[in-house]
Amino acid sequence: MADAWQGDPALPAHSPRQPRARVGAALGSLPSGVAVVGASALAGLAVFGYFALLDRHVGADDQEHFAAFYSLSLILGFGAFLPLEAELARTLGRRREVSAGLREGALVAAAVAAVVVALVLLAAPPLLGQLGDSGWLLAATLGVAAVSALQFWVRGALLGRGRPRAFAATLALDSVLRLAVAGLLVLLLGTVSAATFSLSLLLPLLLAHAVFVPLVLGRRAPAVPDAGAEEGSVQGAPDGERDQGSHPFRMIRRLLPLFAATASAQVLLNAPVLLINAGPQSEQAAAFLYAFTLARIPLFMAVPVQGAVVPPMAAMVAAGRTQAVVATLVKVAAGLAVLAVVAGAGVALLGPAVLVTLYPNAGSPPRLDLALMVVGVCAHIGLLLTAQANVAAGHHRGSGIAWVTALVTAALTYLVVDRAGGGALLSVELAFALGSGVGWALAMVLLLRHARRDALPTSEPTSPTSTRDDA
Repeated sequence: MADAWQGDPALPAHSPRQPRARVGAALGSLPSGVAVVGASALAGLAVFGYFALLDRHVGADDQEHFAAFYSLSLILGFGAFLPLEAELARTLGRRREVSAGLREGALVAAAVAAVVVALVLLAAPPLLGQLGDSGWLLAATLGVAAVSALQFWVRGALLGRGRPRAFAATLALDSVLRLAVAGLLVLLLGTVSAATFSLSLLLPLLLAHAVFVPLVLGRRAPAVPDAGAEEGSVQGAPDGERDQGSHPFRMIRRLLPLFAATASAQVLLNAPVLLINAGPQSEQAAAFLYAFTLARIPLFMAVPVQGAVVPPMAAMVAAGRTQAVVATLVKVAAGLAVLAVVAGAGVALLGPAVLVTLYPNAGSPPRLDLALMVVGVCAHIGLLLTAQANVAAGHHRGSGIAWVTALVTAALTYLVVDRAGGGALLSVELAFALGSGVGWALAMVLLLRHARRDALPTSEPTSPTSTRDDA
């Protein structure tokens, strides 16, 4: 699924220098950065049109069930498979045999898909409650789990083989096809059930990535290895990892630390809809999804900001300037604070009118709820960037700890506020904002601790056999 505003906790710290790719598509002539940002913008704007069709042509009860299906699909897709994309993007260009790396990635994708399908089947009873007891929606959820394996394998392989414009084309094509299929269903059927409307998500997801499989399997020379790989930087492989041959279990072992971060990030970002749908205010699930999507517009910044901020941070770390990374993040924090005030006030003022215009049947949550959503989104961006700074500093565990702590804090906040009678909307909004804020603060503390430890002078020479705990 091409959700441009998810953010990417598993994003490699900096992209290798890659040769220009000639893609026979509209994005092929654009610089790779412009193509990716443009495709992300298109995907983000297309979501509003997609939800407008959902609001107007799917029944109110079915909208709640589709909102749960949509959110669950994001959790399963990005949460389970995003580490695979990041690993292929990071390592494929350094493989002496690209075909072996592609086979390894495909086997890992299939294994992860099998685990996700098994978990969905085990959790079928409560999931059916979320999906309105629709066996077709449950089948579509299983389909998303399977197709996501193809999606993230293709995307990671395109990046790893030096084809960023083709990667951007998958985002754009998925968005265009999704609108086209949804429009066709509406044109043919008028009023559409949630189960039928799920085809507008599943089929484009499959087609938009299947068409790029021949490009992935082509014989084009692999990407040029990045210089950081030889310096032990984040983009480089850990010691003893480089080119040890193709073995899926070796890749799975490398991915395990990323799963906690990506799964926690996706649950934190997308579980609020599921919590509302499971509570007494379930009729507000679709309206919350629409409003939260509007509030998440600042998350669109995460795509270009990650690309602009994280590479310099990785270079600073490689040069031993971790304190400079912290200074950069302090400036980012100040900017996000200003953004939270300005965007929060703006969405509180204009948001209800925009939502009622786009989604007349669902309406709009109160202004204060919209402002609180934006504050939470800004804190989430701070967590996203600071967790990436920990990765850039070689402190992968710190990133995972921050994300898991954010999720635990959000869960506890939700339970406390909900039991205090705060209501489902306020409970999930405070949980998201406070969880993201606590995770952001912890990520910064861990980074500062890591920076200070790096700055400490050693009292004796470091022997070749000495080690240092990187906890």
